[in-house]
Order: sequence, then C-alpha cells, then structure tokens
Amino acid sequence: MKPHRVILIALLFLVLPFAAFAQADDSQVVLFHGTRGADFSTLGGELLVLSLADASIQTIPLPPQLFPVGNVISSLSLSPDHRYLAVASQNTTNESAPPILILDLQSDSCCVTVHLPWRDVAMYELGDFSPDSGRLALAWFGFIDRTTYDSTAGIMTVDAATGIILQAISMTDVRSALGLGYTPTFATIGAWREDGIRWIENCYACEPDFEGEWMIWTPETNSFTVNSGEYFSFVFGDVLPATSEMLYTGQSAQFPVSQEPAYLPIPNVVYYIHDAPIPSFTEPTTAPVIYFDENQLDISGGGHWVLDGQAVLVSPYMSSQWTLLYRDGTRQSVTVPVNSTFLLGTPNGWLTLNDDPNGAALTMYTVEGAEVLATPLGMTLPENEYVEVLDAPELGGSVTDLGAFATVEPRFPPVSETGTCPGLLPTRLTVHTLARVTPGVPNRLRANPSLDGAILTEIPGGAEIYLLQGPTCDTANGIIWWQVGYNNLIGWTAEGQGDTYFVEPFGVG
Repeated sequence: MKPHRVILIALLFLVLPFAAFAQADDSQVVLFHGTRGADFSTLGGELLVLSLADASIQTIPLPPQLFPVGNVISSLSLSPDHRYLAVASQNTTNESAPPILILDLQSDSCCVTVHLPWRDVAMYELGDFSPDSGRLALAWFGFIDRTTYDSTAGIMTVDAATGIILQAISMTDVRSALGLGYTPTFATIGAWREDGIRWIENCYACEPDFEGEWMIWTPETNSFTVNSGEYFSFVFGDVLPATSEMLYTGQSAQFPVSQEPAYLPIPNVVYYIHDAPIPSFTEPTTAPVIYFDENQLDISGGGHWVLDGQAVLVSPYMSSQWTLLYRDGTRQSVTVPVNSTFLLGTPNGWLTLNDDPNGAALTMYTVEGAEVLATPLGMTLPENEYVEVLDAPELGGSVTDLGAFATVEPRFPPVSETGTCPGLLPTRLTVHTLARVTPGVPNRLRANPSLDGAILTEIPGGAEIYLLQGPTCDTANGIIWWQVGYNNLIGWTAEGQGDTYFVEPFGVG
C-alpha cells in the first residue's frame, strides 16, 4: 500500500439563503452541527452541506426559534427534497415536549408547529418524511395523569407544509390491530418507503429495543405488516439500504476472544447476513464470519459499509489501524489517528471524526485505486459540539454480486444447536440461567473453549456463574464447555469431563 497522501482543503463558509439548499443532490452529505450547554441543552446549530465532489462545505445557519431555551433536541428529520427540516426537543427538567417545529428551507419560513393540544406530551420522536416529502412520520409519548403515571402513546403523520395531523393511531389501537396481549408503551420510527413506515414497538424511560425486525404501518390504509423481513441493529449492525445486506459485529466462540473484562462479550468477528434473522451475543448463529484478526480481538468500533457497498471498513477499538475488506476477501490496512470515530460510508469512501488537540476534526477519506486519501475538511468540533447525519447518498446501487465475501475458517468447535454433546456427559445446564461450580476444587475460566485458552481466573467451588452461551462440545478432550459470566469477567469453563461434573444447576445440593 502506498503512503497516505493528505490533501488540505480549506473549509468554505458560504452563508447563503435557504433557497440555495432546497434541491437535493446525490453527491451531497447533510450534517447537523449543534452546540450543547453545560446542562446538555441545545444552544444553537447549523446545517453543513458537504460536497463529495470537491470536499467543500456550505454552512446554513438555523434560526434561534428552533432551539427553545433549556431544551435538548431529541430528534431531527430532513425531507428527501431538502425543503423541510423538522426538529423535536424536550425539556428534561419537567419532562415535557414543546411543539415540533418544521422549518421551510425553501421559503426561509420558520416555523410550522405540530403538537397534540389534548395531550400532556413528554416526548416526540421523529421518523422520516414520506418519499414525496409532503408528510412527516413521528411517535409521541404523553401522560393522562402524571401522579399515577397513567400514560398514552402512538404514531402519526402530519402535513409538512401546515403541521396538520393527518392520521394518528394510539398504541392501544395498535394492540387491537395486531392482536397483541399487551399495549406497547412507545414506538421507534424508521424509514418511510413506498410501502409504508418502518417502526418497532419500544419503551419509554427504560432500555429501548435496539435490534429486531421492522414492522410496517401503511397510513393510507391504516394497515400493519408484522413481519417485514427487514432487520435492524442500531448498535451492532450496519444495513446496506439498496440490498438489505447486513454487517453484524459480534463475538464468536469459534475464534479467540479478548481477555479484557467487559459487561457484554467483546466483539471479535464481523458476520455477513442477508435475508435472515440477526444473531445475538448469547445464541449460536450459522451466519458466515467474513472478518477476524487475531491481532485485533476488540472490534467494538464495528464493521461499516463503504465504497457504495463494495467494501467493508472495520474499525477496532482504540486502534490506529483500520481494515478495508473487499468482497473478494482482499484486505487493505488504513492508518487513522487514534480515537477516530466512523461517521458514515460514501460512494467512494467514508467520513470520520478524527481526534484533534482542540476537539474532533471532520475528515473525508476517498479510495483511488490502491491509495487511500485523507482530506481534512478544515473544521474542528470542540467537546461541547456535535454532528448528526441527516442525509447521505444511499449506498449499494453498484452492488451486483451479493454474498461474494470470502469466509474465515473457525478455530474452535461451534456451539451445539441442539444443546447436547453426543458421546459426552448429558448436559444439565440451560443457557440464560444461574449455575454454580460444584463444591471443592475451583474451575478455571478460560478465554476460549479450549485447554489451550488463556486462563482468566479460577472460579471457587460453590461460586455462582451465569450461563451466557453453550454448550460447546470438545469431543477430542471429552469436555463440555459453557460461556459464563463471573465477577465481571466473561469466559469459558468446563461443565464436565469424562464422567465427572464440575458445574451444576444453581440450587442443587
């Protein structure tokens, strides 16, 4: 690989009327650049329109009316034609949501308001605008009685030009429509495509759902599709929009894993998924592994689609060495500043926020043949400022050969899909339950399900453990392995060997 060539391009601050931004362009990336106060309230912001063709940035200041004093922006949405910008905010002091504001970027008109006048709304969450840009999808959560925490929630569409509510359906009505035995408390809204609005039931004031299968609400007919066949993972996955292919960053017990203590298993592989349910940290999967590097066992930074879906960028945690993985299995090392954060993939590369003495520097990377070019965009964001991607070219249009990734051969036996190990001791354990080491001799906790795995610690006799994954059948050594959590460590321990059990279900005397 040739040395990186760094091209310095000055940031263009062109303060233009809103009308200059009205027309969407497939070669543009639109970012929101905001400033936070000490209490995390949003003090102000602007739009950054990045041209991928010449790396110039157009800066569009936003009116102060969009940022009510003391409020935090909870979500933003930009219409496909770049005419409307919707802003939802929340007052975290009294847990209330002011009306949604819709700015007309074409006419320089601020602002149309959207609110539920008969509701005590605590939060709005914005989804996409309709493909024709005329309507906006969103979800709400509010209180009927705050003293009893009696609440209400729902999803609705509004007219972008007037703010008039076109259709609203409560979660109670959603329950009836779907035949659920419970009422969802909130909703997360996703993309609005020709066949309807992607959404998933969610929770308010608790840990929300971050992965699963989208449902579809078609507002024109007020009908629902429960199983869309489209999967999402906000934390561990990256979907290629044009093809629905997903990269999923997770931990595979068939490969060496990091020995660092962690709350969740530290990801060590990238899976490739197409038209199939996503895997999880605690259940075996048959999805093929397309990336593993024994020198980088913590790839918490994830795998990301870049180069219009022709390649994957893997960004290991706290590492200056990233990897470009092409569909034919070819790998290319990329050097970046330590603490760089991946922002989004582009048709010819990707964008990052690179660590800078004064904050985070916005940088564009492009791939030209065998050369990776880093282009600093001349903008550094201090700690109290942030960026959010509002619009970018949809990737995957040039992909013609699905699933052409070379797979990586495993190092260790797979987790048993049947929960048994033929020819070995019958297992007495069940995943996602407590167990304990039998009284007496301690059990070794290893980094991998192998006698060659590094010893992380010893689990004393009688100590409780939580079963995360298993069993893995080591027939060569006659051992049944389980992945367990113990004392803030995650590793593998033997349930038994030969005719002797070392671990038993919790509560067995």
